[in-house]
Amino acid sequence: MGAKRKASPWRSPWAKWGGRGRSQWAKWVRELDGKSGVYVIREKGSRLVVYVGQSHTGRLKKTMIRHFQHWKGNNAGPTYNRGRVEVRVILAPKRVPMILKIEQECLYRLNPRDNETGWPDEVPF
Repeated sequence: MGAKRKASPWRSPWAKWGGRGRSQWAKWVRELDGKSGVYVIREKGSRLVVYVGQSHTGRLKKTMIRHFQHWKGNNAGPTYNRGRVEVRVILAPKRVPMILKIEQECLYRLNPRDNETGWPDEVPF
């Protein structure tokens, strides 16, 4: 998946228990700080891919986790219950063309339910 880039395994973004009995982001999510790449979100049960997103500015963690928090405004996107989804990440250097190419390939191949691609839903003939 991706332009000759290796994708991580599907994983939950949420750790069951953090320190002192608190829930927290999984260690692998916390390690995304300062990184760039593409993320894919799917439902755990049905395995339906619901969203593909990217960050090319070293803000992959922040960009991804906002889909698991309440957010609003012009840039608001879909949100998901972090306990009911799995995420796969493709890390890439901070090169916009490469990351956009990986994202476009994922959008095309996976056809996520909640992305607004601008592509027609039906073949026009």
